[in-house]
Amino acid sequence: MTTTTQSSVQAIAEALAGAVGGMVGAASVYPLDITKTRLQIQSKSAGPAQYSGQLDALIKIARQEGILGLYSGLQSSLTKNFVQDFSYFYWHSFLKSMYITYILKPSKTDGGEDDSAFEESENVQLSTAANLAIGILAGSLTVCVTNPLNVVQTRMQTRSNREPDANRGVWSTMMYLARLNGAGALYNGLTPSLILTVNPTIQFFVFARLKFFLQRRKLIQLKKRHGGRISTDQLPSLSPLETFVVGAISKTVATIVTYPYIMAKVRLQHQAGMTRQKSTTTTAAAASTAVANTTIGVILNVLKSD
Repeated sequence: MTTTTQSSVQAIAEALAGAVGGMVGAASVYPLDITKTRLQIQSKSAGPAQYSGQLDALIKIARQEGILGLYSGLQSSLTKNFVQDFSYFYWHSFLKSMYITYILKPSKTDGGEDDSAFEESENVQLSTAANLAIGILAGSLTVCVTNPLNVVQTRMQTRSNREPDANRGVWSTMMYLARLNGAGALYNGLTPSLILTVNPTIQFFVFARLKFFLQRRKLIQLKKRHGGRISTDQLPSLSPLETFVVGAISKTVATIVTYPYIMAKVRLQHQAGMTRQKSTTTTAAAASTAVANTTIGVILNVLKSD
């Protein structure tokens, strides 16, 4: 079996595992997802907000549309999550294998290192820059594949029972949107979606900085307790609780930084189902562009200081 074939098989196996896990996760929190989407598409310029918050949205949707209303568009969400996670894990695993095989391995073996160390790609430690680049590229490829499904999911989560496509499934809804505003409408929100692929990058750097800070603090405290008799400079590991807290904080920071893009993406995708492109399209796109330099600037500065 060739290296490329082995890489493809491994990538498909990892992708299937990730996709199934993603579907289970999406189904378990779907009512929160649908209320989040409906809150995001509310516009103050369109009049009083229909929902005042997440809990209010949950109660009103259940009261007005029934409990099943909290699961409107679940089919599209599961389809989207399966394709999205499968695509991401596949591309990430495949690109990592290709990087190790055709870029990292030749450079290492030329330097005299043992070739056997590279037989199992999962055991190879990539540099921070390589990991981030592979992640962003895999995310960008995934977005290009799944953007139409994201548009369909937004439509199915926000349409009323009086809409012409109210009872349509994923494929039928996609065809309806394409006929309504053209096939290009299925790629509404593509630009902010591509920008959002840097979200894990921001999360990674915040996590790494907080983790290093806590490890250094623990090492200093450890040396103080032993009167400075410990000579090692090896950083102690974090406890499971500390790792969880640091992960939660880093994810929160990354979400806050990129939230304008999330809003822009959802509102642009929502307008794929409108017969007229309202001025909120321009507003959402402008909001996305306005913060672009800030977000990219933060990433570049962190990379510079690393």
